[in-house]
Amino acid sequence: MSFKVLGPLAVEVDGREVAVPAGRCQAVLTVLLLCPNEVVPADDLIKRAWPDGGSIGALRQVVMRLRTALGEANCVRTVGTGYVAEPDDLDLLTFRELCEQGQFAEALQLWRGPALAEIDSEWVRTEVSALVEERRAAQRKLVIPKQIPAPPTQFVGRAHELDELDAARGPLVISAVSGAAGVGKTALAMRWAHRAADRFPEGQLHVNLRGFDPAAEPVRPQEAIRRFLAALGVPNERMPDDDIAQAELYRDLVSAKRLLLLLDNARDADQVRPLLPGGDRCQVIITSRDRMSDLAGARALRLGTLGHAEAAALVTARIGAERAAAEPEALARLVELCGGLPLALSVVAARAASDAQLPLITLADEFADEQTRLDFLDTGEEMTSVRAAFSWSYQHLSPAAARLFRLLGTHPGPDFSAAAVVSLGATSSELDELTDAHLLQRTENGRYYFHDLVRLFARELPDENERRDALRHLLDHYVHSAYRTTQTLRLSHRTLPLTDPLPGVTPEAIDAEQGWSWLEAELAVLIGLVPIAAHAGLDTSAWQLTWCLTNVLDHVGRRHEWTDIAKIALAAAIRLDDVYARSRMRESLGRAYRRVGQVDEAVRVMHEAMDDYRALDDIESIGTVYEVLTLLYGDQGRHAEALDAAHQALALAEEAGSAFGVAASLNMVGWFSGELGDHRSAVEHCERAVAMLQDLGEPLFEAAALDSVAKARRNLGDLPGALAAAERSVELLATTGSLEDEAEALRGLGDAQHALGNREQARQAWLRSLALYEHVDSGTADSVRERLTAWAAGPSSG
Repeated sequence: MSFKVLGPLAVEVDGREVAVPAGRCQAVLTVLLLCPNEVVPADDLIKRAWPDGGSIGALRQVVMRLRTALGEANCVRTVGTGYVAEPDDLDLLTFRELCEQGQFAEALQLWRGPALAEIDSEWVRTEVSALVEERRAAQRKLVIPKQIPAPPTQFVGRAHELDELDAARGPLVISAVSGAAGVGKTALAMRWAHRAADRFPEGQLHVNLRGFDPAAEPVRPQEAIRRFLAALGVPNERMPDDDIAQAELYRDLVSAKRLLLLLDNARDADQVRPLLPGGDRCQVIITSRDRMSDLAGARALRLGTLGHAEAAALVTARIGAERAAAEPEALARLVELCGGLPLALSVVAARAASDAQLPLITLADEFADEQTRLDFLDTGEEMTSVRAAFSWSYQHLSPAAARLFRLLGTHPGPDFSAAAVVSLGATSSELDELTDAHLLQRTENGRYYFHDLVRLFARELPDENERRDALRHLLDHYVHSAYRTTQTLRLSHRTLPLTDPLPGVTPEAIDAEQGWSWLEAELAVLIGLVPIAAHAGLDTSAWQLTWCLTNVLDHVGRRHEWTDIAKIALAAAIRLDDVYARSRMRESLGRAYRRVGQVDEAVRVMHEAMDDYRALDDIESIGTVYEVLTLLYGDQGRHAEALDAAHQALALAEEAGSAFGVAASLNMVGWFSGELGDHRSAVEHCERAVAMLQDLGEPLFEAAALDSVAKARRNLGDLPGALAAAERSVELLATTGSLEDEAEALRGLGDAQHALGNREQARQAWLRSLALYEHVDSGTADSVRERLTAWAAGPSSG
C-alpha cells in the first residue's frame, strides 16, 4: 500500500488506485499524511481540515467514512483524543530519506506535479509551500550536467543559422541540423549551445552517437541513456537493471527540466527517437548527415557550405590577417578549391599555419591538382581527413545507392538530371538516399550535383570495368537525347546513323517547346563529355556528340568551345579511320574556325571535308561545303568567288533533291548578288528562298532570308518593304534561340528604321543587337557600335 502527497492525493493497493471521497475525507487524510506517524489532536485536526469550522461529531463521522473507503489500506488509528496516520509507504518520507542520502535525482522524480492542489485548506497550502522549498533545495544540490564540449576556436559566420536556432522557441523544440560531411554541423551546434547556455539552467547533455564513425559502431540508444542517467546524478547502485526501466527513469528525470540535449552525429531518426524527452521544457539539437525527414516534429536546418567571405575569414583566423592580406589572390584560390567546406578549409589553414615561410601561392599550386587534392587534405587522422569523412557516409549507403554513387563519379558534371540516372540502371529511391545522406545536392529546378571534393572522391571508387560501362551508358544516353532534340528543333537537316541504345539506356524525349531549355541545361555536360569520351577511347561517341552540338554551339555563340571539341572529335574520327566520321568532323571544325575568325584554317579544312564527301559521293554534303565556302569567301571580301560558290551549292542541292539546300543556296545567291550591286536579283532570289522556307516550316532560316530581303529592298529604295521584312525577321527569330541571327536581324531592323528617319527606333534596335552580339562574343558587334557612334554624332531627333 502506498500513499502519495507529492502531487495530487493518491492511495494505491498493489498498483490499484483506491478512491478517497472528495471533500472532508481527502482533507483529513491529507492533514494526517503531512504529519506521518504523529498524533494530531482532534481539535487541531478540525482546525486544519475545516476552514469554516467543524465539530468532534462531524470529525468522527468523516473518519468512519474514510476508514471504510480505504478498506485494507486504512492507516488511520485513534490514539486518545487524537488521530495518527501510520502509512507503510509514503512518498513524502521516501523523498526526505533520499535527500538525506544525497540521491537528489531520484528524490525529485517522486514529484508528480503540483502537490495537493485539490485540497481546500489554508493549513495544507502552507505546508505545501514548505514542501516546495524542500524540493527547490534538493534541485539546488542536484548535479547539473555541463557536457557540451568547447566549439572550435576558429568558428566564423553562420549568423543566419545561429539566429534560426535562437528563434526556435516553444514546447519541446527539436532542431535537426543536417548537412554533408565536414560542413560544420557539430561546430555550429556547440557554438550555439554555449551561446544559449543561460537558457538551460538545469544543464546540458551531450552524446556523440557515432552514426558515421569509421572506428566504432553507432552508439545504442540504451547506452546513451545510461550515460545521461549517470550525468544526472543517478549512482550505479541505484541504476535500474533493465533497459526499459532505465528509459522510463531517464524520461522522468528530464521531463520537467530546462535542459539542452545535443545528440551529435546521429545515424538516423531511429537512433534518436528513444533519447527524446517526454516533457516540454527541454530543447534538443540533433546533428546528422541524414536529413531526419522522418523524425516527427523536428525543425529542419540544412547546413550548406560557407560563402567566399566566411571561408576566407576562417582561413585568415588561423594564418593571420597580415599573411592573408599579403597574398589575396592565392588565398581566394585556396578558398575556391575547398568549395566552402569547413573541414577542408581547416586542413588547408593548418597546413599553411604549420609553415609560416611557405608562400600561399605554392600551397595553392599544389592543391590545384585534382589527382592529388584529396591526398593534400589527408591529415592521417580519421576524424579530420576529408576523404575519410566522405568514406563514412559512403560506407553507410545501401548497395544500390553505393553503386549509383560510384557510377556518377564518371559523370563530368557540373550537374545532371534524374533521367540520366535512369540510364545508369538506378531509380529515384537511390537518388533520394544519396541526397538524404548529403552526398548529392538537389537544385531548385530538380537537377543534381556533387560538391567538387565529393566528386573527386566518387571518381576514385569504381574499377576500370565499372567506370567504362558507366561512361558508355552515359554517352549513349546523351548522344541519343541530343540527336533527338536537335532533330525536333530542326537544327540539322542531315541525319546521323546511330545504333540502337545500349540495354537499359532510356534517351529523353524532348518536345520542341522544351528543346532549347533542355539544351541549355545540358550543354555543359554535353561539351564536357567529348574529351572524356575521346580519352577513354570511345571515339565514335566523341564525334557523334560533337556533330549533335555543331549547330547548337553555333546558335548560342559558344564558338571557342565548339572549336576545342571539334579538334578533339576530328582526331577521334581519324583514329577510327572512318571517312564518314572524318568528313563530318572536318566540316564541323571548318565552320567553327570561321566563327572564331580563323578564316584561312577554315578554308583549308573545308576543302579537306569536300575531298572526303566526294570520296563518299555525298552530293548533298558537298553542296553544304560550298555553302560554307560561300560565307568564308564573303568574310574575305571575295564576293565574286562567294557568288560562284553559292551557285555551285544551289546546283548540287537541286541535284540532291534537297529543298532546304535549294532554299539556303538561293538566299546566298541573292545576298552576294546584292553585295555585287545587283539588288533586283538579290530581291528575286531571297524572296524565293523566303517562300520555300515558309513552306518547309523553317522559321530560323526564313528569318535569315527575310533579313537579306530587307537589305536588298533598302538598297533599291523600297524603305517600307525593307522595314516590313526586317520586322518579320526579328519576330520569327525571337523564339528560335539563335542569338547571333537575332542580333543580325535587329541590326538590319535598325538600318531600316534609320533609313526611314526613325532615329530613336533605330537606336533601340541597334542597342538590342549590340547586347546580343556581345553575349556571343562576335566581332560583328563593332559594326553596331559604329552605327551607334554615328547616331550619337548625328542631328537630334528633336
